[in-house]
Amino acid sequence: MKKIALTVSTVSMLFLMGCNFNDATAEEEDVTSGYIRMVNHTFDDSTEILNLYQDALDEYYAGDMSDGDFKTQMQHVLGKSNVVLNNLDLVQYEVDLEILDFHGAYLAHLHGQHDLILNGLSLVVDDHSGGNLTTLRREYVETKENHDRMIQELRLILNPLDDDLEEDRGFEL
Repeated sequence: MKKIALTVSTVSMLFLMGCNFNDATAEEEDVTSGYIRMVNHTFDDSTEILNLYQDALDEYYAGDMSDGDFKTQMQHVLGKSNVVLNNLDLVQYEVDLEILDFHGAYLAHLHGQHDLILNGLSLVVDDHSGGNLTTLRREYVETKENHDRMIQELRLILNPLDDDLEEDRGFEL
């Protein structure tokens, strides 16, 4: 609850710093805070997807998972990734201009993450012709690093508005 309240207050400050108090501003506030809440949930889902992918890849790499089990796990993760991408598409017209660049970069990141899963799936579907495990692991690390950069970028967009956020550690994605 504290996380939601802090996120809402941060987004509210975005508009209070230079906007008049009118109905249009209140509506923009609601849209932006809804977007930020959705992005928070999307980051959580994306982290879960990356963890599932990494666990499956590690087990497969170690020989603890069969081709069939790896394929099943990749299909499961692919379904979750589709949901995340579809959710982000639902709010594409609600993005405040101040964070439009972030939204575009985040969408590109999530599509890259989705491609990573497709590459993992193609490894077993195409009878190992889609790549090798070392390449998949390297792609995972690059995707995870980009994921972490996106989280930090969102924090940098929001945190300058409230110095207490960093000290409080109440803002979590």
